[in-house]
Amino acid sequence: QPHSRAAHANTVVSHMAASRRNVSQMIFTKTARRENMNSELHGGFTVGAMDDRTFQHEITRRHGPGLKSWLETQKKGTLASWLRSVHWPAIGSKDDLVQRILFVREGTAAK
Repeated sequence: QPHSRAAHANTVVSHMAASRRNVSQMIFTKTARRENMNSELHGGFTVGAMDDRTFQHEITRRHGPGLKSWLETQKKGTLASWLRSVHWPAIGSKDDLVQRILFVREGTAAK
């Protein structure tokens, strides 16, 4: 009897955790889908933003504080688009996106 209660409790906890993961994934997917729709409406990048080849060139040639200060001058939509292109989350504040790109490019998030 006590063993079956523990097994039942473990099953309930397991289902609750799976349910939370599903809800989180659903929210993330819905947000990503909305961002992708907005991106597709504007040809992949935010209107007025530099093209992806130029952005990729700049992000590759810059390093350290120079990369950070350059990223801070870019449009949030451009930063988000680049993050999506490398399969990283593209949600959050502009500063969040800059920190995420620094982490992806250099393995650190410079403050």
